[in-house]
Amino acid sequence: SNTEIWFAGIMSRPSFDQNSLQLLGVKYVGKFIPIEDENDTQLEKRINNYIEQYPFLQYLDHSVPFELPYEYHRGPDQFQRFFFVVSRVKRDFPRVYVIGDADGLGQDEIKWSMDATLSDDGNHISTPNYSYPVYQTAKIVSYEPEKISITAKATAKSHLVLSDIYHPFWEAYVNGQKVEIMPVFHIFRGVQIEKGIHRVTFRLKVPWFYETVGLSIAFFLLGIFFLIEKGGANKRLSL
Repeated sequence: SNTEIWFAGIMSRPSFDQNSLQLLGVKYVGKFIPIEDENDTQLEKRINNYIEQYPFLQYLDHSVPFELPYEYHRGPDQFQRFFFVVSRVKRDFPRVYVIGDADGLGQDEIKWSMDATLSDDGNHISTPNYSYPVYQTAKIVSYEPEKISITAKATAKSHLVLSDIYHPFWEAYVNGQKVEIMPVFHIFRGVQIEKGIHRVTFRLKVPWFYETVGLSIAFFLLGIFFLIEKGGANKRLSL
């Protein structure tokens, strides 16, 4: 699952833009800015250049200088020093929302399009062939690693979208009834909801997890039993 914080390291990574961060539900971005030497007086300029490069970010704060000795070597006993800069996405987007038009129009693009674009006002998401209305009428009630509870309101048949990564190990329940979970825009989780107010729950269920744990415990206890029996048998033979 993704988080509300995007770590922009200096290692190779996909570039990020405002649309991607908004659809991912990212609110904060952190980035390392290297210090060239101990007398580096260009920190303010470096920060300004970084923010100018990404005008959709708002600078918040930066750390004191620090080293990463296990990753960035400049020579024997010499390590690269950094400032860590934190910024906020100026127009962040909710991690959960409702999109309309779930009556069959553009269903394949809702599921599989990798070219979704959020409008400037945040009221529509467009794919190459369709535009879907967006309603910010959903709210995350509780968020745990293996269970997410959401309340949502729909004025017509719609899709509830959670901007967490889709995976078949997740199950979805609407008002306590298990429903089909579907990918939305190729990577997010979604379910269809009818008109009305709903409580939606996503649960992670790893196949054979409890069975595997049970077998592991059984074999562990069996191993201890054999060790005890073997120790008792050796003691009896020595007598």
